[in-house]
Amino acid sequence: MIIINSTIPFFQLAEHRELRSVLALVPHLFYEEALQMAEDGKISCRVLRTEMLGCHGDIDFLAKLHCVRQACQLILCDRTTRMFLADTGKKILSSIIVKAQKSPKRFEEVFEEMISFVEHTEHWENTEVELATRGVKHLNFYDIVLDFILMDSFEDLENPPVSIQNVINNRWLNSSFKETAVASSCWSVMKQKRQHMKVSDGFIAHFYAVCEQISPVLAWGILGPKSSLHDFCCFFKVRLCPNTLCDTDCIPARTIL
Repeated sequence: MIIINSTIPFFQLAEHRELRSVLALVPHLFYEEALQMAEDGKISCRVLRTEMLGCHGDIDFLAKLHCVRQACQLILCDRTTRMFLADTGKKILSSIIVKAQKSPKRFEEVFEEMISFVEHTEHWENTEVELATRGVKHLNFYDIVLDFILMDSFEDLENPPVSIQNVINNRWLNSSFKETAVASSCWSVMKQKRQHMKVSDGFIAHFYAVCEQISPVLAWGILGPKSSLHDFCCFFKVRLCPNTLCDTDCIPARTIL
């Protein structure tokens, strides 16, 4: 977990002055409160996504992260909204599998099983313990879905194992063989991860079941040759990790109400 200490290094002072000058022009009251909390070391996170989300600095990222967390908590307290987001996510990922000319049936089954699992409140305490061992200290849409699941996955794809890189870069292998080899590597990684699970039927187990279905397709789509699948997967990646997530010009931060 990362916590910015209240003792601000000298090189961050310029960042603070810039942020304060911007706030003087356009007031964002909720963000200002979060900024003070970040400066006081009261906001923590697993990974700093400052560059990825286009923030001015770490303090700026933490302040905006607090705003996003609070907004997510408010929006997702409604079950109808949660189900809408889950269904939309399932449809998008299913469409990627279909784009790869494969059946999404098994993916949809395990995805729905995972959603059903997290909807039951009796699982929340154990899920919190499971995720805490992975550094996730906040049960929140940003921290679990966006940060832990999606952003980590895309970072892994940017630095794939050497075995996958060797297969992808081998000009003597045809695309069909490469795709099969990438899928095998993904399944091998998932098998190794399953061996380290402490809870055989918890949230992580359900999450891995989903990964086993979608990871090989995403990996091939992003790492493979230029194609309609490659374009679709890259578009999916860009849209899910936009800089506008923490842009106060795009997301009003004057108040959470």
